Amino acid sequence: MKKSLLVLFTLLSTFLTFAEGWPGVCETLTFTYSIDGTADPLQYKMKVVITNTGAEDLGSYCDVFESLTAGVTLSGNPSCYPSLEAGATKEIEFDVDLTDASTESFELSFKAKDGLDDQLYCLEVNRFWLGSALSVEEIDRSDMSYTSTYFDLMGRKVEVLNDEGFFIEKRTYEDGYVMVEKLYLSAE
Repeated sequence: MKKSLLVLFTLLSTFLTFAEGWPGVCETLTFTYSIDGTADPLQYKMKVVITNTGAEDLGSYCDVFESLTAGVTLSGNPSCYPSLEAGATKEIEFDVDLTDASTESFELSFKAKDGLDDQLYCLEVNRFWLGSALSVEEIDRSDMSYTSTYFDLMGRKVEVLNDEGFFIEKRTYEDGYVMVEKLYLSAE
């Protein structure tokens, strides 16, 4: 079953987010990011959409991307393109590979640069958060082992449940998740 984690980051660029400059261009380019989880907890799919919001076509340009986080690598080929028409978009897709499934976030450096002059470019650096904190799917713990601790309504630990009445059960699952619920035990 494919684990689907869709987190859409829409981070529109402003002139202040660029480390260098490309006069008349950086102000007209916007970048939209999306990242999807895969069945492999060590791999994500990332898409960057560049939009030319300007009135003029952008000439030859290249995309260059890299991870600034240790243990996170990006698979894909930076490419150069002949142009980006006014109002047009270009999608760039690549894999984000982790060496550790507990990685919570990574920092991406994404650069759109002039195809003729490497000194002219627009640079964005953004942090992307990964993992269950951003997931909207429910985690199935029905087959996961857990330990239970029982308490009475006064909060005192109960070693053996042989009385009728209300109790509080605290379940601690093997992944560290804790669930607390009230129970009513009858003598039947």
